[in-house]
Amino acid sequence: MREFIETFLYSFQLGANAERVSNSKELFHSMLDVVYTSIEDQRSEIGGHSAVWALRAQFEGCKVFTAAQRTKVIEEQLEVKPDMLIWPNKKDAYSEKSDLHMVFEYGEGDTILNGKYTAPRSNRFYFVHDPN
Repeated sequence: MREFIETFLYSFQLGANAERVSNSKELFHSMLDVVYTSIEDQRSEIGGHSAVWALRAQFEGCKVFTAAQRTKVIEEQLEVKPDMLIWPNKKDAYSEKSDLHMVFEYGEGDTILNGKYTAPRSNRFYFVHDPN
């Protein structure tokens, strides 16, 4: 946790984009629980280029073939049209876990810790746990 906080504060005060990978599944998921239960201005979104392209292509009426991770949550958030989004694997081959990333977004002039740190420009801090 200390390394996460130090890395975030360092990046925040520089307004620098950064990513921190957690080797601890427990730390990542405990922070995720805090975000879901304690932060009002948070939202879940499908991310990544493949998901964005899949959504746009479906919107344009194209059939999409994807090798992206398949989970029930992704299917729900992508509003999958069964004849328009096709995975190359079996229809029942779902992954039980989603590849989650936390993105802490801040604006120029935002402050934290009672004004001790101020962001000189807008940016994002990514926090991930990827055991692969």
